[in-house]
Amino acid sequence: MRTQNSAKQARGTISVWLVGTTLVLVLLGGVLLIWQRNPWGWRRGPQEGIDYHWQEALKAIEAYDYDTAKIHLGDCLEVSPFYAEAHFLRARTCRLTGEADAWLYHLQVAEFLDWPVDQIALEYRLGEAQSKNIWLVEEGLKQDVLEAVPADKLLILEALIKGYLENDRAKDAYHLAYAWTMEHPNDWLAFLYLGRTHQHSNLPSQAISAFEKVLQLKPDQAQARLWLAQTLMADRQYDPAVQQFESYLQDHPDDPDGLLGLGRCQFSLGRMEEARKTLDNLLSQRENDLSALLTRAQLEQTEGPEKALPWLRKAEAIAPNEIMVLVNLVPTLHALHRDKEAQEYDQRQKDRQPKLNRLKQLRTDLLDRQNDVELRYQVAALSLELGMEQEAAHWFQTVLWIDPYHQPTLRALANYWRKRGDLSRAANYSDLAEGKLPPPSRPRAEVKLPAHHPSRP
Repeated sequence: MRTQNSAKQARGTISVWLVGTTLVLVLLGGVLLIWQRNPWGWRRGPQEGIDYHWQEALKAIEAYDYDTAKIHLGDCLEVSPFYAEAHFLRARTCRLTGEADAWLYHLQVAEFLDWPVDQIALEYRLGEAQSKNIWLVEEGLKQDVLEAVPADKLLILEALIKGYLENDRAKDAYHLAYAWTMEHPNDWLAFLYLGRTHQHSNLPSQAISAFEKVLQLKPDQAQARLWLAQTLMADRQYDPAVQQFESYLQDHPDDPDGLLGLGRCQFSLGRMEEARKTLDNLLSQRENDLSALLTRAQLEQTEGPEKALPWLRKAEAIAPNEIMVLVNLVPTLHALHRDKEAQEYDQRQKDRQPKLNRLKQLRTDLLDRQNDVELRYQVAALSLELGMEQEAAHWFQTVLWIDPYHQPTLRALANYWRKRGDLSRAANYSDLAEGKLPPPSRPRAEVKLPAHHPSRP
């Protein structure tokens, strides 16, 4: 009898505990819901400044100032860590500034906090679009543009344009950017992307016009000023390019792209001491910057080949087969009467130049045949043959985004890894080529090859 009473008391205690626990969970859930919907609630007040940060974040997003928006959203989340909308907007701003890991983290938190499923799904697709795998989502997003609200429509356009440019599809990007400028003629971001598509299509005058339009609409837009300066330099308009680089560097004094461009323009204008100072500033921060080393070597050629050679040797150590290294070494060595050595470099240059010319032609052909899988494969294979392994990886990857079963690419990758002794990777690509393995349904893993030098020709 005593045992039965003890059992009843135990069951009663468990029941009370379960009821109590349930009530506590319900209460916590309610608090969480209230916190999510009104995250600062009782903490509202000028001393906290939460409303201020929230409104400033929204203003910054509307002005495309995503870096500023992230700062204010971060301040909001410090006080309200369970606020779903703040996490969602922080994810979006991280995507737009290219911070993939932070984007995914905040998006997953927003998803966990029950932010609307349709908005979460759209954001995942936008992230996919502006990555290398645009082929997976572009048709659906292009259809969504027709039905989206204005704010979402511009987000979709921006992600598609970024994805097209990432995958060397400048013509597709141009059509969207041009339509954007027609519909929103005072939107500086539309003209920024329009100029970028012209840059990628080797149309300097059109790019210059678009970037100048951006600066008319938003004079402090730094990215437009840098791209304008670089385009002017490429078009050999060195004086106006110097003005733009100097203006850009006032607010970004240590930016390597700005310093390199300014140094090159100063050198082209014969302003040797200024160029030397600018390049030394850059090399003090990035001693292995190949372009800066080559420009410094060319500058020192004016003082004599013996002064240029040490800079060329540094460049050669970084990229021994870079054509511009070989082109500069040959006359320098001849001038120093090191003719036998010069002939060796000259032969290497002659062996590579036809292949580089062919690669340049293939890249030009791609401007009009941007979805041609075989053409992309040829670019990848020739890049690999020339030892440009990061370049090859990029192009092989774009082929596999379009056609995961593309056998020449899979065989080329299998042969590559077999030669390097990685039999596991080689076998994996061989099995894919022979149809023994299905390709990933969402091929997120990128083709990666060991990098010798990241620059493209």
